[in-house]
Parts: sequence; C-alpha cells; structure tokens
Amino acid sequence: MKKVETPWNVIWKFFIVVGVLFFIYSIFFLLLLNESKAVLVNGALWICLGILARIKATYCEYRLQKFKKIGLCYDAVIINIYPNAMVRIGSYITARVECGYSIEGEYKTIKSNYFVLLPSDTKKNICAKIYFSNSNLKDFMVEIYRTDNCVY
Repeated sequence: MKKVETPWNVIWKFFIVVGVLFFIYSIFFLLLLNESKAVLVNGALWICLGILARIKATYCEYRLQKFKKIGLCYDAVIINIYPNAMVRIGSYITARVECGYSIEGEYKTIKSNYFVLLPSDTKKNICAKIYFSNSNLKDFMVEIYRTDNCVY
C-alpha cells in the first residue's frame, strides 16, 4: 500500500524552484541592467509561497502522527471521489474523498481534505483510514492509500 500525497506535499517543491529561478534571473539582470525589481519581488513571493506550503504540509503530517498515537482509528469505505476541476498538478487530479465508517452500530460519512490522485484511481483501488481525536469526534484526519486489494 502506498500513501496518497496531499497537494501541499507536492506543490511546495515547485514553488521553491520557480521562486529561486525568478530570484536568480532578477539578480542577474539587476546587476547588469539595473532593472527587473518586480521580478525580484515575484521570486521572493514564490519562495514565500513555497515555504508556507511546506509549513502547511509539515503541520498536517504532525497532526496526523499525533492522531495515530493517541486517537481512534477506523477503516473506511470510499463512497465517492469529488475531483476539483480547477486545480490540477501535472497529470494528477486534486480531489476530495467521501468516506463511510461505522461507529457503535451507526453508519456515518465524512469528506476528507484534498489529495493528489492519479487519473486512473477509482474507488476500488483506494483505501482510507480515519483518525479521530480522543476528546472531539469532529476533529479528524483522513489518510488514503493506493493499493490493488482493499479490505472492506
């Protein structure tokens, strides 16, 4: 089973690379032509966006690890996949997943945050685990795995 990444884990590297390229480009032309201060600011902005995306990815991973240690864990059934048509990362699709789980004989559904899925991913080859906080059942994290044989 391979863990499916969140957009924050994927996009921060792209933001940093683009920002560094803009920054180097603008410094080169700033020294030669005494111009392109706007590109320098643009590069700094891309680098800041990359750092913020990395902080968000680290925070989400920390929170998931905390829930894994002290929280409740339930295996979930994938009910539906909701792709976000506005955000695509290369050939990958950014999508939310609706999961169903049973707690104390009652069946409930929740929607996850965004994940980066392959175009070939379906409900059949994705498994989900839901981690809840001990103190608040409305505080949860969803972890999705890509596999060929999910156990329901």
